[in-house]
Amino acid sequence: MKTNIKTARLVTTRHIIYEGIYKNIPRIIALILLIILATLMNVISPLLYKMLIDDAIPNMNVHRIVILLIGMVLIPVGNMGITGLQNHIRAYVGVSVEKTLREKLFEHVLKSQLYDVEQLKSGDIIYRITRSCGQVGSVYICDKLLPLLSSALLLFGYIGIMFGFCWQLSLIAFLAIPISYLLAQYFKNRAYSIDDELMNILESGQNYLQEVISGLRTVRSMNGESFEFTRWGEWLVDHMKKYIKSHVSHYAYLFSSEFINNLLIGIIYGFGAFLVVKKQITIGGLIAFVIYVPSAYSALRVIFQSQVSLGEVKAAAEKIDHLFTMNLEEQGNQKLTQISDNGMKIEFKNVSFNYGRGDFCVQNLSFSIAPGEFIGIVGKSGGGKSTIFDLIMGFYQPQTGEIIINGLNLRDLALKELRKHISLVPQDIFLWNGSIRENIMYPQKTYTPDVIEYAAKISQLEDFIKKLPQGYETVVGERGQS
Repeated sequence: MKTNIKTARLVTTRHIIYEGIYKNIPRIIALILLIILATLMNVISPLLYKMLIDDAIPNMNVHRIVILLIGMVLIPVGNMGITGLQNHIRAYVGVSVEKTLREKLFEHVLKSQLYDVEQLKSGDIIYRITRSCGQVGSVYICDKLLPLLSSALLLFGYIGIMFGFCWQLSLIAFLAIPISYLLAQYFKNRAYSIDDELMNILESGQNYLQEVISGLRTVRSMNGESFEFTRWGEWLVDHMKKYIKSHVSHYAYLFSSEFINNLLIGIIYGFGAFLVVKKQITIGGLIAFVIYVPSAYSALRVIFQSQVSLGEVKAAAEKIDHLFTMNLEEQGNQKLTQISDNGMKIEFKNVSFNYGRGDFCVQNLSFSIAPGEFIGIVGKSGGGKSTIFDLIMGFYQPQTGEIIINGLNLRDLALKELRKHISLVPQDIFLWNGSIRENIMYPQKTYTPDVIEYAAKISQLEDFIKKLPQGYETVVGERGQS
């Protein structure tokens, strides 16, 4: 059997993140320059306290005291302005990656084989395009990944100047690095499994809501309100338990890390006082050093916390990547030619097809329809009548046999061109939540009024539309339920 399966492109969330970052290289360079400037300001600020306590105040140098005090006020204010610019750039890069991710994912879903799409619940797909892409882009890239640049530069700056002050105190202070790293690794692995479970619960909740809201008429006609309210309550309890567990797993790292940091700060104060007594460090130097320590720990916490949060974004990325593995719709590149006014010739030659459930909807089916010929296909429900039209439209490809249209194998045809010549009125009519005019025009944005009215007339809708208060501008509502 001839096959022409076009498999999914090798696209992953990671590739798109790299692509998004590459497109924003100028902004990221600007961000790095701002980070360097902010790092210098953060490193300089505690030095002003040292100069004030060790030099300006003991020497009663009023002019220098004033200068230092002005610097103590202006540096934090300037740092806030720089931080604001950093946040703007980070937000732009993050939402840019999110936008690219949603574009490529939506395009891939639009072009994927219907069989692959139908294996997933629509709520899962919606959740991944909206929420999961947002978690990767605006949440992780903006709030976790890019701040690593700032925190890493700050940490290196603090390490350098702290060792310049006192290497003994610095060794005590940076005992936190290996301890925090081990804690981060432990909690990262623990948080990943919990975050994955939480994401599955959120997807199931979105699926449930979409199903209930779509079937609200059925729920009410069957007096199922109490039943659905109970089901929703059960979901809320499950979500609450898993969310609390996830929240606690993330906070546990912060708590344990904070405990270690504060313990080491207490040791630094004690040993620092001993060094002051021994005149190996000044009081101003100790105060400046102690100011550096929490800032260094804060930068360190951001670095390791991003590792713990990696589990959440990894779970989201895996959900997205699963959509990218769906095979693209099969089609060739030949166009239909010599189409008569009466239509096309359609031939089924020993066609067999099933939906993967083990039972054939169509098996060894052969028939021929001449151009202009009207035929009726009858049979029991589930006998394959709709499947025949799905196969003619190219929605699915048969497992065996051939479908020939105007002498060409359907597998070799460009499906967009084929579908231009076919009008299909399915048994389950789908209407967009928009005006009657917009539904008639779809997928075009503009048509002349006479074309729209002609389409309504041949569809026997003209008299019905004229009776509506707003005519063609009447909004039909989601799925036509106005």
